[in-house]
Amino acid sequence: IMQTLQNIGRGSKEVGYLSGYTALLEVPVMFLFVRISKKWDCGQLIKITGVFFVAKALLVAVATNIFMLFAGHSFQLLSFALFTPAIVYYVSMIIPPEDQVKGQALITIACTSGSTIGSLIGGYIIEWMGIRSLNWITAGFCALGMLFILKGAQNTTATPTTASLEI
Repeated sequence: IMQTLQNIGRGSKEVGYLSGYTALLEVPVMFLFVRISKKWDCGQLIKITGVFFVAKALLVAVATNIFMLFAGHSFQLLSFALFTPAIVYYVSMIIPPEDQVKGQALITIACTSGSTIGSLIGGYIIEWMGIRSLNWITAGFCALGMLFILKGAQNTTATPTTASLEI
């Protein structure tokens, strides 16, 4: 975020504002997710998040001012904030109860590995090609991920087992 903000003439103060803004967007969605999941199919919610991850990445890639950056990060509401609880419910619905711990572990491993590898490669891309290139490459990978999600995410009709959702 810092490099993107510096690219449009902003600094660390705006990193705080943008981080706080996205956090404020995430909290209500996560708290209201049980209600949301009763009205929407989790497979469909996962597909929706894929679309909004792409929208966010594209708007960040084209952002030339702070307002466009905030607009892009507004999609956090329907991307990351919705994805995080939806993927937990989704796994608990499509995987048999005896394998749900493995399923949740695999999702955690995939997200953590992707984040770690993406950050490492992203740092090199920033050094070699600059932040604008990284933002466009990110949008491209988000689009590719969205295609996989749209093709692979199944609709769910069952409800998650309560044992799989207990903390």
